[in-house]
Amino acid sequence: MPFCTNCGANAQGMKFCASCGAAVVDGPGLQQTRQTGGIQHQTAAQSAPRPDQQHIQTPSPFQTPGYNQPIPQAGENAAINTCPSCGSSIQPGIRFCLVCGHAFQLSQPVQPPMTAPQSSNYGPNAQPQNNVAPPGKVSSIISRNKLLIGILSGIAVALLLAYGWILWKKESIESIYERAERYWYRLAANQGNAEAQNNLGEYYASGQGVVQDYEEAVKWYRLAAEQRYAKAQNNLGECYASGQGVVQDYEEAVKWYRLAAKQRYAKAQNNLGFCYASGQGVVQDYEEAVKWHRLAADQGNADAQCQLGLFYADGQGVSQNPSEAIRWMRLAADQGNENAKRWLSDNQ
Repeated sequence: MPFCTNCGANAQGMKFCASCGAAVVDGPGLQQTRQTGGIQHQTAAQSAPRPDQQHIQTPSPFQTPGYNQPIPQAGENAAINTCPSCGSSIQPGIRFCLVCGHAFQLSQPVQPPMTAPQSSNYGPNAQPQNNVAPPGKVSSIISRNKLLIGILSGIAVALLLAYGWILWKKESIESIYERAERYWYRLAANQGNAEAQNNLGEYYASGQGVVQDYEEAVKWYRLAAEQRYAKAQNNLGECYASGQGVVQDYEEAVKWYRLAAKQRYAKAQNNLGFCYASGQGVVQDYEEAVKWHRLAADQGNADAQCQLGLFYADGQGVSQNPSEAIRWMRLAADQGNENAKRWLSDNQ
């Protein structure tokens, strides 16, 4: 049975003692030992090494001269790869030389420098990128939806074309009707139809479908007005009041207003009341103005209702009556008269 030559410990299966690191001698080398200073020693004959173990008979590493000197570190770098005592090859992590038993101080493995993890868009270290989808994902989405995008684009183009066609068709139809209307108006006007004559005059006054021509408008208004057509009489009076197509003449305007007003044409009644209130073409007379404005207001003329409300508010031509003024103003405002709305907002 193998025993340690230094301490006598059981070292079966080992070449060096696990306790003291001394070489192991196989055989009964410790049967005759003596106790000296608490340490067992073999006799010279018993401790003599066998021929095949002479190359490993070296002092214990703990008794090696200079053991207190710094112990070389095995495996610290590529240059230290042999035992400094016997020159045998060593491997990293071995504490004793397997040949001579020389002790080594194990070096600590060199730790790589700590570096901050690289940011990545994927994996466990993924960093948020402002919720922006990766380019590959965007292109994939676009690729998958090309057909849908194409269909939607086609529908949009078709809708635009259809809308344009409808507008063109509508304008074309309106243009056809207007041309036909003017054609038949002219035919009727030439045959002396008063309504057709007045309507043709309105086309020339507005420039609708024809070149605007106030003189031509006055011509057709006059032909209809002479046939006692009330609307044409009022239109002719407005031309004289504004000086469009004729020389401005308020007295002539009042003449034609009065003819239409006597036929209960509300717009002419309101215009005649304005002439009396302003003194244009007649002597200023608020009571007469109230008379004609009331006639028109009773027929629902919003301008006449607003003017009648002002007369009641200011006491012109009538006794001042705020409640009556508000009543007429509300009637006018309900029909969308802006002046009446403004007055009510300022006085309520």
